[in-house]
Amino acid sequence: MIKPQFKEPVGYCPEILANSIPVAVREFAQKLVSSRQLPLPLEISDIKPKQSHSESQLRLASGQLAHHPGYQEWLQWMSYWISEFSARTAASAVDMTMSHSSKPNCPRFHSDYVSMRLICTLFGPGTQWLNHSDVARAKDGAIEQNYSADVIQQLPESCVGLFPGNAYISEKDCGVVHRSPPDEVDRILVTLDVAH
Repeated sequence: MIKPQFKEPVGYCPEILANSIPVAVREFAQKLVSSRQLPLPLEISDIKPKQSHSESQLRLASGQLAHHPGYQEWLQWMSYWISEFSARTAASAVDMTMSHSSKPNCPRFHSDYVSMRLICTLFGPGTQWLNHSDVARAKDGAIEQNYSADVIQQLPESCVGLFPGNAYISEKDCGVVHRSPPDEVDRILVTLDVAH
């Protein structure tokens, strides 16, 4: 398995990249919400950023969204982050998902068995996560679910988060514990993973 090659260790907490979503991309996501144009997740597998056809692959898979203002900006923004994520994780190919939900997709605190996942909310509240020192586990290792509001962290608006998963380093339970916000509100969520 390819390990991400970050300059600084980021196990146990996400790297948060502030002001990473242009206004036009957020407005594009808002249009998707108001028009209900994303009833099923947009999933694109095995995108190869180093090949010239990667943007064409994105354009082909998302063509039904092209009439919305901000689509071209979203396409450029998405292409940039696919390339950036690929470079940061040393991945030759990337899987992308963009989904619209009005209920929490992952309402329970959990960590993913991936090396690294990019998580970004284009519209709605950001993903919630816990500092490693605040995570409580039952005797069987299961993550406890009840936490006071003051220990729950949340990705701010316009941020991209890079979340190490349980496969990031060999140490057990190194993945960032996170969940979808529990409120029933509209969200447009983008995730990127290393393709296998």
